[in-house]
Amino acid sequence: MIRTLRASFLSRLLREKLLLLGMLLIAVLWWLSAFGGQIATFWKQQRSTTTTLAEQKQWLVNREPIEAAAQKAAARLEPGKTLDQTRLVNALNQAAFEAGLRNNYGSTPLPSESNGQFTVHSVEYQVANADYAMLARFYLNLHQRAPYIGIERFTLASNRGDPSKLTLNLRASAVEIPR
Repeated sequence: MIRTLRASFLSRLLREKLLLLGMLLIAVLWWLSAFGGQIATFWKQQRSTTTTLAEQKQWLVNREPIEAAAQKAAARLEPGKTLDQTRLVNALNQAAFEAGLRNNYGSTPLPSESNGQFTVHSVEYQVANADYAMLARFYLNLHQRAPYIGIERFTLASNRGDPSKLTLNLRASAVEIPR
């Protein structure tokens, strides 16, 4: 078969030989390009997997100190002062009320996450059209309830119609320890 192909190739005119070689070169370059893309994808996945494994190894190596720190932190919390979802929303509303915010706040509870030992409750909270002094008092009221209420995200934006009025969006969370 190779002899037949060779004889056929050698019997062609020079321009046909060059055209066949050009098409063969294009096909080889196309194949190399596709193969190179697969190699790049492989190396990217390999680096990602290596990084993930190294991170997991680091967590496993430091497992005992992490667990000890978690136990120490949990020992400082009093189970009676931890907040469930409803008490978290009530505490946020109370802090807003004490700061002078009236009827311009609202909350959206998020799904709770539990690991058996404790449950983390989160709430999206929004205060609209408030002045800076009220929001500062609200923040300080929340700060007094630490470590039982934590702020995960805090976003402040000015009102386009009245730049002296601000809108606050925050995500607050609380850890509940079973009693």
